[in-house]
Amino acid sequence: MSHDRVGIFVDQSNINASGGFTMDYTALRDFALRGGSRAVHMNIYTALDPVRLEKDPALAGRVQGYHSAIKAIGYNITVKLAKHFDEGDRVVVKSNVDMEIAVDVLEGAGRLDRVVILTGDGDFAPLIRAARRQGVRVEVIAVDSCSADLREAADAVFNAWLIPDLLPPQSAMDKKYAPWGQPGSRVRGTVDNIDNENKTITIRYIKPWANANELALLAPQAPMCQGVAICDLGEIPRNDHGVLRGAIVEFTLQGLLDDIGAATEVVMHRFSTRSGWYRS
Repeated sequence: MSHDRVGIFVDQSNINASGGFTMDYTALRDFALRGGSRAVHMNIYTALDPVRLEKDPALAGRVQGYHSAIKAIGYNITVKLAKHFDEGDRVVVKSNVDMEIAVDVLEGAGRLDRVVILTGDGDFAPLIRAARRQGVRVEVIAVDSCSADLREAADAVFNAWLIPDLLPPQSAMDKKYAPWGQPGSRVRGTVDNIDNENKTITIRYIKPWANANELALLAPQAPMCQGVAICDLGEIPRNDHGVLRGAIVEFTLQGLLDDIGAATEVVMHRFSTRSGWYRS
């Protein structure tokens, strides 16, 4: 994996709409290039409403500043202006960057070993299958919605809430914490086991990349590659116990010993659903 040529393709409108507005694009780059991989493409695709920008110069200034900050860490931004259509008694605003993403992925596939695409839109499933037929490994990152077709098409699918530092803590946001995976850090993971006899739960979380082995770099969600934290079942409100298995929880990591720590200040974050994804 250390020699992988990687392309990052972000469907920003989809990601923002599904809960990823506060995504840290430096953390995204670090995840995509884990193990010393090399970035060939780092592309963000977004749609803007020119009418709204014209009416709100302050918004236009904020957007420009935001884009400048993202470009400064190495990303290229493709902006598509939304179009307004009169449909009887209402005006419909339409914008879609799917075609731009598809063209760039397929044009670049021959020079890439791995594609990391951020979207939850099932319309990209055929694109993913086409890229894989060209020998490219495709990883999908989604936030609060991810099509079943998309999950089935990709080589690997990651929930953005579980990737180290990709999204900020949702509880106690005014506090400062240690870096992800260190004692005193604020971490998110999934509930792996509930021990009713000993009144504990086992949480697995993705460890930071610094000391990860080759298997952990390739499959960071594999149980044998993850960090483990133990939590007192009493930390979780009783009315949440029935939906605890498989849920995403956020916690403060304490007292690491042989990759096993204690989870304190535990809060429920997202529940696992029958569809195979999560809901808040």
